[in-house]
Amino acid sequence: MSDEMNTADLSINELRVPEAPIPEITQYAKHLGTNIVSLRDTIITNIHSSRLRTRRISSSYLEQAVSPSYSDPHNYSELRTTLWDSGLLVLNAPRHSGKRSLGVRLLHDCQEKLDFGRTVEGIHEIRMGWEELLARELPRIPGTSYLLDLTDSTDEKPSTDFGEDLIKDAPRGREEGVFLVVLVTPDVWTECSFVTKSNTPILRLATAAEIAKRLLIVKHQLNDVDDWLMDERINNILSGIEHPGDAMRLADAISLNFRRHDKEKAKLEVLDEFKNWSSHLSIWFSEHPQQADRAALISAAVLDPGLPAAIMDARNGLLDEIGEAIENPGPLSGPGRTGYLQLLGAVETPHGFSISANKHKLDEAVIPFVWAEWPQMKTPIQSWLLKLASSRVQPGIIERVSSLMVQTASRNNSTAYMELVRKIIVDNAGIRELAFSIVDNAVLDPAAGAKVRQRLLRWAASNTESLALFVAESCGRALGRERPSLAVRRICRVLSRTNTDRATHAAAISLLNLADNESTRSAVFDTVCSMFAAQKEEAVSAFLTLASGSRSFVGTCLTGEVGADELEFFEVGWEITVQLQPEDPRTSSSMRTFLNFCENLLVAPNIVDRILGPILANSLNKILAMEVLSGPEPGNPEAPQQVGIRNHLIKELIWGQLNRKFEY
Repeated sequence: MSDEMNTADLSINELRVPEAPIPEITQYAKHLGTNIVSLRDTIITNIHSSRLRTRRISSSYLEQAVSPSYSDPHNYSELRTTLWDSGLLVLNAPRHSGKRSLGVRLLHDCQEKLDFGRTVEGIHEIRMGWEELLARELPRIPGTSYLLDLTDSTDEKPSTDFGEDLIKDAPRGREEGVFLVVLVTPDVWTECSFVTKSNTPILRLATAAEIAKRLLIVKHQLNDVDDWLMDERINNILSGIEHPGDAMRLADAISLNFRRHDKEKAKLEVLDEFKNWSSHLSIWFSEHPQQADRAALISAAVLDPGLPAAIMDARNGLLDEIGEAIENPGPLSGPGRTGYLQLLGAVETPHGFSISANKHKLDEAVIPFVWAEWPQMKTPIQSWLLKLASSRVQPGIIERVSSLMVQTASRNNSTAYMELVRKIIVDNAGIRELAFSIVDNAVLDPAAGAKVRQRLLRWAASNTESLALFVAESCGRALGRERPSLAVRRICRVLSRTNTDRATHAAAISLLNLADNESTRSAVFDTVCSMFAAQKEEAVSAFLTLASGSRSFVGTCLTGEVGADELEFFEVGWEITVQLQPEDPRTSSSMRTFLNFCENLLVAPNIVDRILGPILANSLNKILAMEVLSGPEPGNPEAPQQVGIRNHLIKELIWGQLNRKFEY
């Protein structure tokens, strides 16, 4: 939705836009533990009305995790025994320590050991954070293994109760062949570390040298690797590596250069690539002091691979940004095509010039290097990148710019790009698509995601309409698809704004799209339910949007086999709404629309009695009941059949059949 669009007079249905299909599968168990099957998966739980989303670990990832090239921790046998005996294992280690692959490998081994004849249902990843579920609500399909990844991704630290419930429920799951591995980092697991101590063995990981050697021999099928690994310079790097991921990165770099004839040069490039090409870039910049040459390299890095003309245009834009514009450059100016290939050290590919074709990921190292060496260039480069993205100089440039910005900031554990997002949104300093792309790239990041989500939460309550509007729209994108409960809380905060504006309209659209989608509907339901007790005003705004804005949501909840939770949701929702805003025109208008939905969907009259009967009975001598039951709204006559439910309610009221106490 553009800033120029006037949405004040548009209805929610007119504003709603279709969402792209969501690949995850909704899985939930209704009241009394009934199995609900969605497409290819089923979740069974032993707890009333739990709703979870899971995703099966892909066969390709599983194959990678159980590969012989994987270097097991030195105490792998102890880890496997803990998981096998108790059904629960907590892997507590820093990021990039290989916990995820290790967890999948351990779960696979335990499933392989299950008694002959028992059905094995595969390994599933639970796609929700701890704050969105209770430990006792975790799925327990017999013969199934689960991975719960809380590595740096939680917005709050799990409480001691969460850890105690994990320990308490593990034996019951183990009896049914259910295994659970929880991935955490030390800072996230502080409150649970003591109660889960017996299920959290200390990880004794393989050394970086052991990991690199095994990968080179088994994965890359290379022999005589000791000549490389025992090189003093490479050995020093291996000795300082703390995370297995870095050892894997070094091994991959060695494999790409292993068969080169000039081994010394090959080793130097491997060392430089591992250090983000700092040596190569230091030499290059010292040999090319001209601003135009340096701007050309920066442009080539951002566009990589880029067409020569596009690189030159981008170079001129950057020079103009720093006040070094070339006056009237002629068509024959510069060193020419061959000259620029040589200048940049680039390779001509079918898609354009590439500086990373022979130097792996050199393109991603240029911007961080420039910002580190010339901090004063941050502002002009950011401004130039905004213009570059707006010009759409080549396909994919928006995603490319956003990715570079997020990667560069993440290297320093920074979220500085959020200030750029704010500038785009508030000052119209760039295209909104870039702002959305930046947030989509960062909001689910294990390291920076929590900080980005907190920023969105603050913006949701901002008095600046454009910021709240951005939050409402962005929560309907990546965050809404992957972490719908967190997205709904931010959407609800926007909905509760005092004035109805573009932001509240956009929030209603995002909420309705999430509610209408099978993969996220249950999370919307549960999140709004949980807000009725502590965040009533925000919950009411969301409830009215759902009850009067989504016919499919009402139909899903109140047709067919109607559960106690669904009834309670609408009972409590309308009751709190009438308590907080009894004379607000939106209350009566929304209730009339809700009645129309019930009539069209053929909701059973006794269901409507239970939901609205007590409220209407208590307001019989007040304006609410009269407005809701009096007939068609002015200018919007209802079809004759749509007044049937109203006639039923009036009859029940007249005969005194409706009251606050029902006998069941």
